[in-house]
Amino acid sequence: RASVSFANSEKDGKNLKGVRLNVRGNSETYYIHIRTNESWSPSDYYATTFKADENWQMIDLPFNKFERRWSKNSTLDPKKIRSFGIVAYGKNYLSDLSVSTIEFYY
Repeated sequence: RASVSFANSEKDGKNLKGVRLNVRGNSETYYIHIRTNESWSPSDYYATTFKADENWQMIDLPFNKFERRWSKNSTLDPKKIRSFGIVAYGKNYLSDLSVSTIEFYY
C-alpha cells in the first residue's frame, strides 16, 4: 500500500483520468484498491481488476471503471485519493506480479 497526496502538485489532482501500470505476471487477474479521505473502514475502497500477462504491458485503468465496494452509487473523486494498493485476491493461487511503473494520467 502506498500513500498519495496531490497537495503540492500543480493541478491538485484535478482532471486526473486514471492509473497507468507497466506490469508483467503469470496471466492471473489482480486488483488495484484505492482509498479516499472518505474511506473510513478497511473494507471501504474503490477497486478494479487487471490481468498481468507474461510480457511487459502498459495498462490504463480509468477511474470510471473503479467501483466502490461499500457503496455502488459513489463515484471516485481523484482529488480525494489518499492511498492505493495492488492486491492478489479472490481465489487461491500463486501470485507473481512485477510492476515497473505506477503513474496517474490526465
